[in-house]
Amino acid sequence: MADTLKDEQRWSQLMGNAQQGDEQSYAQLLEELGRVIAAFLRSRFGPIDLIEDCTQECLIAIHSARHTYDTKRLFRPWFFAIVRNRTIDMLRSQKSYKTALEKNRLGHIEGTSSPVEDEVNKSMVFSMLAPAYRDVLLLTKVAGFTTAEAAEKLGLSESAVRVRVHRGIKETRKILQNEQIEK
Repeated sequence: MADTLKDEQRWSQLMGNAQQGDEQSYAQLLEELGRVIAAFLRSRFGPIDLIEDCTQECLIAIHSARHTYDTKRLFRPWFFAIVRNRTIDMLRSQKSYKTALEKNRLGHIEGTSSPVEDEVNKSMVFSMLAPAYRDVLLLTKVAGFTTAEAAEKLGLSESAVRVRVHRGIKETRKILQNEQIEK
């Protein structure tokens, strides 16, 4: 918790300095954030091939949005909102996302993953959901979009998004209950 607070203060200060033209502060900030993004993605998706590309895409998105950061506000929510949104956009654009998840599962079966990655793999419920449910849950529950924003991104009505969220949560519960029964 103390480290999180230190990071928050340091990153906010570095971004404030960077917004005023301090290139050294900006380089330090991007280096630190790159490590945090990669660790964040690995903890959620395991050893998939897209992590390095996604990390770079997130850093580019942060660079593009750096002028929107207000130093009077917390840095981490701003930062992780960009990371989540860019990651979801990138994963949705990848045709090989399902293949990456399969490779991730095979790594688990072959015993090449760490215990932490094993736990992440076990909880990859999203890969078991129908794409319609997965998309709305990723946008609304993971990325934090409102139903209106998710509806716009997916080209659906708000009521259709609400229904899919409800059904997706219901399906997620079934999957989790089945995992508990199998153990």
